[in-house]
Amino acid sequence: VSTQSTGFMSRLIAITLLQGRDLKAADVGGTSDPYCVVYLNKQKKKKRTIVRQSTLSPIWNQQFVLASPHPSSDVINIRLYDKDLLVDEPIGFIKIQVSSIEEDSQAKWFKVEKGTGQLRIKFEWVTTEDAKQIIGVEYKVHINSVAGTVVSSKGDSMFMKFPTYEVFLNGIPTFFEDIYQPWNANYDKAKQIFGETSSSVLLRTSIRAQHASLYRQGLLRTDRGCLTDGEQFLGLINYGVRKNCKRFYTYVISDDRILFAETGASMMKDFFSKHAMHSNAEKQVRYAGEFFIHGESGQEKLVIDNNSGTYAPKKDHLVLLEKVFKHHFPDIQIEVLDFNDPQFKEYQKLKIKH
Repeated sequence: VSTQSTGFMSRLIAITLLQGRDLKAADVGGTSDPYCVVYLNKQKKKKRTIVRQSTLSPIWNQQFVLASPHPSSDVINIRLYDKDLLVDEPIGFIKIQVSSIEEDSQAKWFKVEKGTGQLRIKFEWVTTEDAKQIIGVEYKVHINSVAGTVVSSKGDSMFMKFPTYEVFLNGIPTFFEDIYQPWNANYDKAKQIFGETSSSVLLRTSIRAQHASLYRQGLLRTDRGCLTDGEQFLGLINYGVRKNCKRFYTYVISDDRILFAETGASMMKDFFSKHAMHSNAEKQVRYAGEFFIHGESGQEKLVIDNNSGTYAPKKDHLVLLEKVFKHHFPDIQIEVLDFNDPQFKEYQKLKIKH
């Protein structure tokens, strides 16, 4: 059925932003940190790709769904930006008339207006059931700055951008059922946090204030989007690399999401307990530990463990953690490790090295 013959009917369009080439260089080094914002007409609610760092030829492979209430007159807007510390710089845009989209549309290159280069995009008409499969996994990235005020040997600048991440994972209670990891009564720091003394109450209040400052709304901004596969999850953290160094991440899993940030970032060293901060000083979590991305380009795998003194997650429950990640991101390799595993100790040497 052509769009022209159903101009009065709302239809769903799947938009796949595949890649760009020869985009405008907006940064001093002759490159950009590009991302796209997608929306229909003048809608305030917008879709956003992840940011690709230091490239003029980004690969996104992200898919979004827009509802077109008036296919004969609606316009799809795709705006390109370079991610900056305070204000993101526009580096071009593309406008597509919905009425021009064919039923069997193939991926095409579109010229970027008010900028340079092209974007490769695919448009498809989809059903409601198809759309449900495309929407994907929601995420938030809270960008903070002044918290990173300590200069470290790893090249963290005085005004380092410090992101904290929330990735919403459906069905965690289905996999873990009634299993939680309570705070570790054998760990001194945990006893200080979760005890019944007045000093413990004050410490929990302080930790919750830290959590709120980093998660409620980023000091600089909060970016939102959806991930449709594991490759995009890896891309969200730039494949675990920042400033050419491999990074490790501290995480906790609650009933509906994983919350995490870099383990070794300068500002994180000031926290009494990183895991307690991420959990908002909750007395129990679904799971906790650290993870990093191991391997070279095209061979990466997510290595995730139970290294948390605050919650001491049980080794037997690693298999549940693996099931959660494989359910959401079946396209990437996943390795789960107990912190007593010899291989875990080998991986820790990479943390020291970097």
